[in-house]
Amino acid sequence: MSFEEREKLRSLGYVEFFEEKDLKESALSDPKDKIKIFAQIQKAYDFFWKRQLDKIEEILKEISPLDPDNPGIHYLYARLHFTGAKFKEASEELKKVLQINSRHTDALLLLGLCYLNMNEPLSAIKELEKIPQIIPQDVESLSLLSMAYRDKGDFPKSLEYLEKAINISSDDINLRLQLAETYDLANEDERALKEFESILKKDPDNPRAYSSLGIFYMNRGQFERGISFLEKSSQLSPSADIYYYLGFAYKKVGRNKEAVESLKKFIELAPPYDQERIKIVQKMLSSME
Repeated sequence: MSFEEREKLRSLGYVEFFEEKDLKESALSDPKDKIKIFAQIQKAYDFFWKRQLDKIEEILKEISPLDPDNPGIHYLYARLHFTGAKFKEASEELKKVLQINSRHTDALLLLGLCYLNMNEPLSAIKELEKIPQIIPQDVESLSLLSMAYRDKGDFPKSLEYLEKAINISSDDINLRLQLAETYDLANEDERALKEFESILKKDPDNPRAYSSLGIFYMNRGQFERGISFLEKSSQLSPSADIYYYLGFAYKKVGRNKEAVESLKKFIELAPPYDQERIKIVQKMLSSME
């Protein structure tokens, strides 16, 4: 079951928010009030799946003072912060959830993601390693543990966790892509290329496979070859990331007109929170035009 599927079950009430703290300990004295709070949390989740984030915040501001220790409220605040790339704020809300319910696996998973985004792989590992103790065959946590160890530079451990995940879900194309990318970063060129080839045989229109292959070749100084794969990826699924890499690749080989076009497309598509890369690109564009 994926992270998103678990979240949807939780939002529908199939996974209890209170697993360690008895509901009788809640500040709410009237059971009807608890039902109203729960209904509002479900309503907020409906807005979350519709990406109507401002309406979620309105609901949370209304119900938070009524039940300040409700982990469901803190978790939704964390999701809001995470969506806005406010990873530190999200992590603080998640810690409040875990103080109430240390077995809230979605909170552990999201906290691990926050630490990964803050470039704190050791902290991510500490939280993520708790999940397999609760759900031994949780593929998503094994995949993220692999990423955390990869960020730490421990490729044997990264591959160990990834292979565990693949043994559980062998047909998951994203896990196979993660394996190819990990081989790439570990300088296991032959294994990486073999995995990419296998992926593209099964899924010949996979944009991530082409973009990762493009980066593979660029990292090895084969820029024109890398560009051909990045261009294929951009045709299948245009994104800010692809145009970012394409812009730098075009500039590297002296194709400045195409570099400017790609970098401008990056600016158009980049999310507002991606300010660091936006500033880098704006500076580069000002020196090229």
